[in-house]
This record gives sequence, C-alpha cells and structure tokens, in this order.
Amino acid sequence: GEELLGLCGEKEKPQFYFRVNAEGKLLEFTPLEQASALLRARLPAGRARMPEFPKNLNWPVRSGRHYRAVPNAAAPWHNGYLVGTADGMLALVDGSTVFSYGAAAPDGPVRALCSNADGTVAFGAAGDEDDLGYLFRFDEKSGLRWLGSICYPGGDYPPAVCNLLTAVALDGSQTRLAIGCADRLGTVCIAEL
Repeated sequence: GEELLGLCGEKEKPQFYFRVNAEGKLLEFTPLEQASALLRARLPAGRARMPEFPKNLNWPVRSGRHYRAVPNAAAPWHNGYLVGTADGMLALVDGSTVFSYGAAAPDGPVRALCSNADGTVAFGAAGDEDDLGYLFRFDEKSGLRWLGSICYPGGDYPPAVCNLLTAVALDGSQTRLAIGCADRLGTVCIAEL
C-alpha cells in the first residue's frame, strides 16, 4: 500500500526519517544516518530546492516590504512555476513574467507549495512562526482560496493545534494531502480531499 515518507528534526535540519502507512500507523522512526542508500533515494530532500529564476523579476510586494519580495517556495505549474514569497504573496512565473495572485496568508512567508501531476491545482502552507499557520488552495478556475488553520478539537483522536505549517504533499492518487507542522511537537496531518 501507500506510505508517507518524511524527515524531521530541530531547526529545519533533518535528523530522523519516518514511514507512516495509509491508515496512519507509524511503521518506522529512525535516525537519518541509519537509513539505507535505497531509502535515502526515496526520501524527500527536506525543503524542496528552489528553481533558478531570472534575476530582477518583479515579485509581488506588500507596501513598504520590498525586502521580503523574494521567492520562498515553488511548485511546478502547467505553464511555469507557482511561487510563494517570504512575505506571503503568491505568483505565477512564466519565463520572465510574474503575475501576482495576491496574499496567500495574512502574515508570514509561504513556507511550502505542492501541485498535482498536471500542474493545475496547488496547495500551500503559509504564516508567521509566531502566529497561526494557514493552508490555501489555488487553481485557475476558482483562484486563490484560503482554507484556514489546523485545529482539531478531539474526538477519536487527541486534540491538535498546528501553527508552524512547513510542508505539504499530495499522494499519488491526489486524494489526500499531507501537511507537516514544525511546532514543538512535530505533527503530520492527513486531509482527505
């Protein structure tokens, strides 16, 4: 069956890897240096590598905050890249053209982006580390939609509040979204789409 592979550790430096099955059962949690070469090849590289963009692009800005108008997360899009900035703005980059879609969160950077296989639907995580983390969705038909924060009051599972959202990934069937949280208690949430 499907498994979620992930990395975790302090200060955004991967120190452990884990495997979780589709039912949410933790299968493995091991120090990274003990991972086999085959497993290392399957693991995400931690923070996704930023594509090379032409210099002097006109990134979207919030008034007076030009110093934060730099790319911070990116995902492949059908006609370029969807890019989130260090100030929470979302834009499409197609060659040397940057088209702004606006603010993906009320504050903080866009920390993570992922897109579906054909680059037509994207999910992202944004927010300041001292505030709430926000999830958002984007497609060209509905535009940018804020989905909210992760706050689960309990029930079958213990209560959870996830503030520092740092990773998003779609599963192979594109029916589930994994969301990583780097709060003091690292958490992975799985959302059925």
